[in-house]
Amino acid sequence: MRPFAYKRLLLAGLFLLPLTACDRIDTMWDYYKHGDRIQMEKMTFFYKSPVTREEVTKLGNYLNKQMFDYESDSIAVKILKSDERYELYFITKKGVENDETNIRALELLGDELSRNIFQYSKTDIHMSDDNFETVRVVPCRSCYTWVDSRKRIKRENAQASKR
Repeated sequence: MRPFAYKRLLLAGLFLLPLTACDRIDTMWDYYKHGDRIQMEKMTFFYKSPVTREEVTKLGNYLNKQMFDYESDSIAVKILKSDERYELYFITKKGVENDETNIRALELLGDELSRNIFQYSKTDIHMSDDNFETVRVVPCRSCYTWVDSRKRIKRENAQASKR
């Protein structure tokens, strides 16, 4: 698929994806439970260490600049990192997890974010309820190929340098 067609498919899918935020995410308990909070235009980001404020800001700028047409007044995203994997939790409307168009759009989003924001790290998108509980995980399929290829190349280079 040509790069332009790829981006057009990604953008079309994201315009259709009903993302939302919950008004209940304003109590001290939610801050404790979900982590630090950054508000950027209509997007609210929650994150916990080892995710940095700079990474969240870079992600927010990218999403605001590139792709979102908001169906709701605001969007909430929670970002976690474990080992070499980023997990992005998007609050979505009920029933969206069964729509293949939305699944494909989120696969492409994970692909884009892995390449442009998270330096080819594995990136999984979680469709979640308004408490950031996972309803469905959409893994970035290309991310796994990139990461595995990079590890293999590093391993081969290390073995070659030992010879």
